[in-house]
Amino acid sequence: TRGVVRERHEFLLCATVDCPNLNAAEREALHRSCQEIARLLVKRRDQEQLLKLSQAVEQSPENILITALQGQIEYVNESFVDVTGYSRAEVMGANPRLLKSGQTPDRVYQELWATLAQGAAWKGELVNRRRDGSTYVVLAMISPLKDTNGTVRHYLAIEQDITELQSMSADLEGPRPHL
Repeated sequence: TRGVVRERHEFLLCATVDCPNLNAAEREALHRSCQEIARLLVKRRDQEQLLKLSQAVEQSPENILITALQGQIEYVNESFVDVTGYSRAEVMGANPRLLKSGQTPDRVYQELWATLAQGAAWKGELVNRRRDGSTYVVLAMISPLKDTNGTVRHYLAIEQDITELQSMSADLEGPRPHL
């Protein structure tokens, strides 16, 4: 008997058995066993992929946060904790406005939300505030996370801290003595 499982456009050939001594019920049981093995192998592969993805997000050097549609923070990675000084417990359920420094023009936030409302990703600079009150600048990429039906369910923000880059750039563009 031959058991083949098709999942996500992949085929797994479970077994090809040529046992003339097996009756129909035994062949059917073997077939079901092969299908179950294939299902478990696919499940294990999917779990390994999820673990790899989870580790990549958690260990990313960029700040990553996920919010609900209403803005409550549902996830932050370790980089976010390190850069902002906020613990996960402090930010879970909070609105990302707690990072607002007052130095980013309102028009930037208006553009951000108008873009997200259209279901598109937004990219730009934000001046944020750490827990200790100091400011830092991020290049933020914020995008809607959609379910399988295309409905926006969450927002994903990936932020690169560019404070040091901006400081170096300002130093290079500072006053220069005439030669």
